[in-house]
This record gives sequence, C-alpha cells and structure tokens, in this order.
Amino acid sequence: MNKNNDWRFETLDMRKLFILISICLISHICFAKSTAMDTVSIQDAFTKRLISLEIKGVGGYQGRCIKMKVKNIQSVSLSITIEAGRRLDSKDSNEQDILVIKDTMLVLLANQEKTFAVVGYCCQAHNHAPKQKSNFTIGSLEKGMLYNLARYINRTPLPTDVIQYAIWVVSDGINPAAIRDDGSAAIQGLRSFISFEKKI
Repeated sequence: MNKNNDWRFETLDMRKLFILISICLISHICFAKSTAMDTVSIQDAFTKRLISLEIKGVGGYQGRCIKMKVKNIQSVSLSITIEAGRRLDSKDSNEQDILVIKDTMLVLLANQEKTFAVVGYCCQAHNHAPKQKSNFTIGSLEKGMLYNLARYINRTPLPTDVIQYAIWVVSDGINPAAIRDDGSAAIQGLRSFISFEKKI
C-alpha cells in the first residue's frame, strides 16, 4: 500500500471518529435537556395551563382518599409536586375539605396522563365524608398551625386515628386529649408539637 492510500485511510478514520464524537455530544445535550426539568407546584402548573386536572374523592376521608388525574398538555416533560399542607376544597359545601399530609412528586412526559392517589385527611369534622367521585378543586396551601402540622405529619410515621384527631384539634378546636396516647415517642412528640403550636 502506498503513502497516498495510507493518508486516505487515516483521513477516513479521523472523519469517522469526529462523526462519532459529534453524535455522542448531541445525544448528551439532548438527554441533559430532557432530564433537567424544573419542578413546579400543582397549583402553578394548573394556573399556567401546563396541565389539565381532575380531582375526585374515592369515598371516605382518611388516607388515600383522593384521586387526581393529571395530563401534561406541553410538548416537554414536567415535574410536579403536590405539597403536604395543601387544602383540597370540596365543591359540595356539605362535604369535607381534605388536607394533604404527604408530599407527592409526579413526573409526566410530554402529553402524558396519569391517575394517582393522594394521601389526605378531613379538616372539617362537622361536614359529611366525601362520596365516591365527589369533585374537588386544587384549593391552596394552608397557613399557620394547620400547615405546620401537615408538614410535621409528612415526616413522622403516625397511626391513622392519631393523625385525624391531631388535625381536628387544630382545624376544629377539639380537645387535644382526644389524641390517643400509647406512650410511644412519636405520639409524645406530636402532642408536644401541638401544645407548642397552640400555646397550651
């Protein structure tokens, strides 16, 4: 093989290497753009018309008692958070509003729709429990003691009945003695937290 042929092969190899590196760089940039998503609250996403949203009760007023159907109506992926401390408003004034007590993160691809459960508890003790398929609005973040309590519960494992009565102590002013005390550190901590918040 002569020197001219050697030069041609070397040039061809360099071109292949250059094309391969270019493809890798472009793929990396595209992947980085697709994965670098800003996280927005569900309220902001709904207000800015990034999503369509349907919120319904599943029957009951504790635990996974709410289902949300969310559709990303954008051509890019979207990361959404549903925050502990958000009060979902019942469209029926006789039915209970629901306080979200667990943060939920939801990632939607472009134009993707998902239905998922939201963990929440009643924060209107004297209203009726939401019926199955009862309608809710996105509501707003609570303020003050109820928001602080929801954030506390979000990071503290507690029994269902204890969570519910703790919320009613703050939302409806029931006697704190209604919170069952089993002597555990978790419930002692909750009772101390509520006493501090309510200054009692």
